[in-house]
Parts: sequence; C-alpha cells; structure tokens
Amino acid sequence: MEAVNTRHEWLKARRTGIGGSDAAAVAGISPWTTPYELWLDKTGAIAIKADDEVPEFMRWGNRLEQAIADEYSERTGRKVRRMPELRRSKVHPFMLANIDRKIEGENRLLEIKKVGEFSFRDGDWGEAGTNEVPDHYALQVQHYMAVTGYDMADLAVLVGGNRMLVYEIPRDDEIIEDLISLEADFWAAVEARKAPAIDYSHPSIPALMKRRYAGTDGVIIDLPGEALEWHTERDRLKAEIKALEAKSAEFDARLREAVGEHTAGRLPEGAGAYRRNEVGESEVSYTRKAYFDFRFVKKV
Repeated sequence: MEAVNTRHEWLKARRTGIGGSDAAAVAGISPWTTPYELWLDKTGAIAIKADDEVPEFMRWGNRLEQAIADEYSERTGRKVRRMPELRRSKVHPFMLANIDRKIEGENRLLEIKKVGEFSFRDGDWGEAGTNEVPDHYALQVQHYMAVTGYDMADLAVLVGGNRMLVYEIPRDDEIIEDLISLEADFWAAVEARKAPAIDYSHPSIPALMKRRYAGTDGVIIDLPGEALEWHTERDRLKAEIKALEAKSAEFDARLREAVGEHTAGRLPEGAGAYRRNEVGESEVSYTRKAYFDFRFVKKV
C-alpha cells in the first residue's frame, strides 16, 4: 500500500496506473470519459485540475461519504474501516485501487456513491440487495476485487440526498480476466505514448477540446480536405437546430396564449398540463425581477 497525504499527491499517484474509476473508460463504457481523455491524463498531456475546478457534485460526494458509511454500518451491523492508502496489484502493477471502506472480519469492500434522482431512474438499477447496478459501477468494483483479492463488494448508493440503497456484487473472475487484458493493452499504449482513437461523438469530447486548446500560437495552417465536409455538416446542423428552436418557440407561444392568465391549462385525454407559477424577485446580491415560470407538468 502507498500512502498519499494530499489530493494533489493522490492525483499524481493515479497517473502511475489504472484505478477503479478508470476501468469503465478503458473498456469504452464510461458516461463521462473516453479512452483518449484517460490516455491524455495518464501521459500527463493535460494538467491536473486544481481544487477549485473539481465539480461541486464531487465535493458533496466526498463530504457525505462518512455519513453514508455510518448509515451502512447501522443498517447492516457491519463494521467498516476507512482505507486511505493506494493499493497496487503485485501481479499487475499498473492496476491501482483506492477503495472507500474495508468491511471488518470479511473479505469484502464497501464502495460509496451519491447519485441524483434523475440518473437513478434511467433503468440501470435493480432492486436493493441485488447486483443490478450500472455497468460502469460494476466494472469499478470488479477492478477493486482484482487488486485486493476480495470476494464481495457492497455498493451503498445515496439517491437524491434522502434515500439509501445497498447492492451486493460478487466477484466475477471472467469479467476480471477480460478487464485485466483490456487494462494491460491500455497501459501498454500509455507507456508507448500511442494515443487511442478519439470518439468525437462522446459528450465529454467538446469540453475536452476547449480545455486542451484554450490558447493560440499565432500560426495559420491549412486544414485537411475532410475539414470542409465537417464545416458544411456543422453549418447544416446549426441551421436545422435554429429552425427547430424557432418552431418550438412558435408552439410555446400558442400554448401560452391558450392558457392566458389562468394558473394552468390541462391537455385533452389526460396528457398533462401547462402551469404558470410566479417566481418572486430575488433577495440575494444580484438583481432578478419577478416573472412567471411556464412549463409542462404531467398533472395538476
């Protein structure tokens, strides 16, 4: 086990191997990161984010971690121990594990998550007590079990800040074998400085490109021939989006006129309603005038 005392030290240590939260990206199933972005991170091609760049939802997740662990212990009767050290596989040194908690007296770990109600309703979650969790979380704990040798992982999930569910995920040696192979290939690409292909359709890529190419060197270059096709398609889609937004605004205006000054208007056949709610002026430091919020609701 390797001691890491600060967040910056932890982020630097993570660049020496593949952690559990990286496993889904290596496998190409992460909702947040592509193999290319992970490769940039591990090779040091992009800077480590400063503390003030960490998303707020991640900071809240860190703050609530102990409370979730306490609730887990109270519900299950299991004692847990925090594991701040970074573990490295002796068999596959490129595999790292920074588990949330070790369950005392058992060959079992606890992983803690905080998710919003909207993401929880995506259909990827099964009943509490099962192993039916989103693939990227399942792969993360299988990676941890590969490194630690544990046979079971509990996933304690705080949903929407007010409901906790616990899932039990047993070790799956077939998945682990495939994962080790994928991670070995990825780490070989990191060491060889050979970048994986870029998945431009992934939602994380636009922000990555803005971050990576934030400045300019003052040089003008000639773009490749296919860049004209990209430009033409980009312009066509922007025009289509603009036309669709204008059409949407037209129907919004029709619905506002139909509701008029009333509180709400119900759609035929129980299809829902449009409600008007007055939003008062703000009392905080910036100025905001009162207005009426107009939105579709399933029922009134």
